[in-house]
Amino acid sequence: MASMKPTMLVALVALLAMAVTVPHAAADDKKPIGLPPIGLPPFKFPPLPPFPAPKCDKKGGICGDPKIVGGDGVTFYFHGRMNQDFCLVSDSDLHINAHFIGKRPEGRARDFTWVQALGFVYGPHALTIAAKRVAKWDNAVDQLQLSYNGQPLELKGSWTSPDGVIAMNRIGATNAVDLTIKEKMGVALTVVPIGEKESKVHGYGIGADDCFAHFDMQFRFYNLSSLVDGVLGQTYQPDYVNPTKRGVAMPIMGGADRFFSSSLLATDCKMSKYSGLAIPVGSAMPSFDAVCGSKAGSLSNGIPGGLICRR
Repeated sequence: MASMKPTMLVALVALLAMAVTVPHAAADDKKPIGLPPIGLPPFKFPPLPPFPAPKCDKKGGICGDPKIVGGDGVTFYFHGRMNQDFCLVSDSDLHINAHFIGKRPEGRARDFTWVQALGFVYGPHALTIAAKRVAKWDNAVDQLQLSYNGQPLELKGSWTSPDGVIAMNRIGATNAVDLTIKEKMGVALTVVPIGEKESKVHGYGIGADDCFAHFDMQFRFYNLSSLVDGVLGQTYQPDYVNPTKRGVAMPIMGGADRFFSSSLLATDCKMSKYSGLAIPVGSAMPSFDAVCGSKAGSLSNGIPGGLICRR
């Protein structure tokens, strides 16, 4: 080494330096020597919607001139009567009413009806959600009207009751919300109008003064008792047999008087099971998925926030 010329010594040092640094560079780059890069882009999961939209063909769906898919999977219609309220779900600790709006063209034997508002009674909570009456529909304009314990409620993005039991979130910028009652139920609601084409096809006779804005709904139930009742609730009883006629185009659930309620937040329908008490241990059923509706107005029946619709 001592007899080596300076130029040769410099070259040797350079070679040693390359031998030391090149592997480190390869390690830093994390590229295996001698293997070509795969070249595939990293996988990205598609974004999921924050809340489900109503599914009119799923269990618990209530849509249009009310078509209902029960907890037993059977589809039927319940027309009720226009400008009246009917209990959709009644359990020991939960009561849900729907307000029906409608129209009866000349020569028709029954009302065409739609669910315009929902009323929820759950312990100390009284909540209403309604679709406003509007002549010309514009989906960019929000037509939801809400109240909680008798006071107007403004829903910007999300809202939670003071005790954290009830929560609401907007599904979109306007006219759609998802409501949950902790460990009890949930429902996705969307306000929809009756269009001119739809009115002509079905013979609704809708005029230019009212597009009959109403709800399409999808319920989710987590903790119902075996005695639950109501137009929709009864279909979640363990041994329920749907009495509607099978094999016809429009199987209709009768007995409107059994489900009639005196106001949106009244718990006085003949089939009411509401007591304001929690479900006894051992009487609850497994989780299900389901939907509902109701009316709007002033204090009624001694229940805070009771509403009465006038149309």
